[in-house]
Amino acid sequence: MANTISELTIYELNNSELDEARTFRNSMFTPVDPDQWRVMNCTAVIAREGEKLVGCIPLQFRQQVLRPGVVIPVVYENAVGVLNEVQGKGIGTRMLDAAADFMADRVDALMVLRGGEREAGYRFYRKTGHGDVLHSVDYILPKENVIPQVNGCEVLKVSREDWLRDISLVNLPANVFAGGRPREAGYWNMILDSHVFKHHGWELFIARRNGRPVGYLLGVHGTWSDKDDLVVFEAAGSDTDTTVSLLSAAQDLSRSGTLRLRMISLSNPIRETLDGLGGISGETTPQLMARILNPERIFKRLADGTDFAERVSVSVVTPHRTVVLSNPENPRFHVRLELK
Repeated sequence: MANTISELTIYELNNSELDEARTFRNSMFTPVDPDQWRVMNCTAVIAREGEKLVGCIPLQFRQQVLRPGVVIPVVYENAVGVLNEVQGKGIGTRMLDAAADFMADRVDALMVLRGGEREAGYRFYRKTGHGDVLHSVDYILPKENVIPQVNGCEVLKVSREDWLRDISLVNLPANVFAGGRPREAGYWNMILDSHVFKHHGWELFIARRNGRPVGYLLGVHGTWSDKDDLVVFEAAGSDTDTTVSLLSAAQDLSRSGTLRLRMISLSNPIRETLDGLGGISGETTPQLMARILNPERIFKRLADGTDFAERVSVSVVTPHRTVVLSNPENPRFHVRLELK
C-alpha cells in the first residue's frame, strides 16, 4: 500500500516502472543494463512527488550466513538515489522506513555495505536504525614484499569457464563465510556478472596440488584503488601454503606489483598469513550494517536444534526498542543485553 506524506508517495516498485526506475538510478550511479538488473534479483523503493520520480533505492534479495548452516533472508540496500533538488528533506529516511514496513514479511533485515564512520553516508544509515554487525580491515601487500611461490602447489591463471568448473571441485570451509552469502548454485556466475565488476577485467586463479583443485583467487585491476594495483576480491586455500602461492601468482600479475585485499573480517584466518607476509592493515572500519526487522525469527533460527530457548530468558534493549527473544517459564539463566 502506498505511504503518502504530504505530496510525497512512497511504495514498492511496480514492474511497469522498471525501465523508468533503472534509468533514474543509472543517472546517479554506475549504470546497470536490464540483464544485470535481473542478475541482481532486485525490487526497489520508489518515491514520487506528484507524478515526478524523485527517489529510488534498489533492494537486492540475498541469503545471509550467520554461521555455517544458519542462513536468513535479507535485502541489501544499494545506490540510494534522491534528486538533488529535494535532498535534505528526509525523503531517503522515509523511503527506508517504508521498505522496512513492506519487506518485513519477506526478509529478516535490511543490510548495507558501508564504510567511513565519519562520513555523511554512514551517519545517514545510523539515523535510519542501522547498526554495525561486521567489522573488517583492508590490507596492502606492497611490491617491496615479494611473496614466495611454495613448492608443490601449481597456480594457473585460467579462463572464466575453467575457473567455474574447477571451483565447484574445491571443498573449503571458506565457502560458507559467516557474514557473507551461502555459495549456492549460481553464486559465482552472479558475482562475475554483477554490475560492480563486469566493467573491469577479472583475473581468475586456480591452485592445484597433484592435479586436484585446492584453492582459488579472484582479482581485478582498478577497482577501489590505483588502476595498476590488483585488488583481491576473495582468496581461499586448503592450507597456508596454498593461500601464499595464490597471493604470489596474483602479485606477479599485478601491473604495479602491489596487492590490495578488501574487507578482511577481524576473525578471518587469512589475517595471520597476511601479517606474516608483511601486509599492512588499514584502520578498522564498519563494512556491514543492518536494520533488524525480525529479531525473534532470527533468534529462533539460531536456537533451533538446541534447548537454549528453554533454559535462558533473553531480552535486548536498544535506543530504538526492547525485544524479548526468549521467555521460558522456569529459566535457568537470565540475559539482558543493553546495546547502543
